[in-house]
Amino acid sequence: MKEELKKRRRLQVKSILSFIALVVLFIFADKILALSEEKLYGENIIYTHNSPYQRIALTRNNKDFRLYLNNNLQFSSADEYRYHEALIHPAMSMAPVISNVLVLGGGDGFAVREILKYKEVRNVTLVDLDTEMTRFFRENKTMQNLNHNALNNSKVSIINQDAYVWVKNAKSKYDVVIIDFPDPSNYSLGKLYSLQFYKELKKIVNPETFISVQTTSPYFAPKSFWCIQRTLAQVFEYVSAYHTYVPSFGEWGFCLASGQALNTNINHRLQGLKYYDYNFSQMAYFNKDMKTDQAEINRLDNQILVRYFDEEWGRVQ
Repeated sequence: MKEELKKRRRLQVKSILSFIALVVLFIFADKILALSEEKLYGENIIYTHNSPYQRIALTRNNKDFRLYLNNNLQFSSADEYRYHEALIHPAMSMAPVISNVLVLGGGDGFAVREILKYKEVRNVTLVDLDTEMTRFFRENKTMQNLNHNALNNSKVSIINQDAYVWVKNAKSKYDVVIIDFPDPSNYSLGKLYSLQFYKELKKIVNPETFISVQTTSPYFAPKSFWCIQRTLAQVFEYVSAYHTYVPSFGEWGFCLASGQALNTNINHRLQGLKYYDYNFSQMAYFNKDMKTDQAEINRLDNQILVRYFDEEWGRVQ
């Protein structure tokens, strides 16, 4: 009987101590998270926020600002211009008309910044799920300096909705479409790279519309990269994959899609870019270590892209 009482008391003490520990962890959760993030990033954290969709963290190291979403690097201000010039300017230079532009994702405003460099642009519609992202990059002075206050431009309309649902219900037609979604690390994002999504997208573009899509790294994740390319090619008549080197990320990939042939009638509408020199054919060349013939089409009923992505990037980390 005494042994039973002792066991019961020990269990009670353990339960009380566990409860106290949980309370302490709850009270100091933000501080503990901040310390873990500082160790993870190895940089000075100057802003953090939990939106309904993601953890937003901004760091600074001298003049270099870095944005992390759910601990994944989204940009470094030291070299993001390479990524965004490669994403934007091939499409903007090949499209015959660039008056009405749609941006899906890209809540940081950097893609919009590049688009607004063209005087021919009349309207830019930005569709990004996270209100907190677009608010931060619209209101924060440092971010305004980086994106040239693009999200406050009178030509820009911001819509905070799920892009899949929005595209499905959209009525307007667009001359250029820029797709700058985060990498397909889960099924919610994977649907935005699916065959069904691209079929819905085709309904709001013209045959001469040019579409540019960020497609992860062809070096670190070739099956993921070519899966996106082949999925696009099921819907659009002409698709050209290309890539460039971004020091913060390594070799990074994109795709151009259109109903008309690519690499023709390049319009040198813009001069003075920091990186892109209109030599698109050079960016469209791939060495053997960035190719694969194993990639399948990404459909909603298989979400094969998410499996490729987890498998390939899991080996890198």
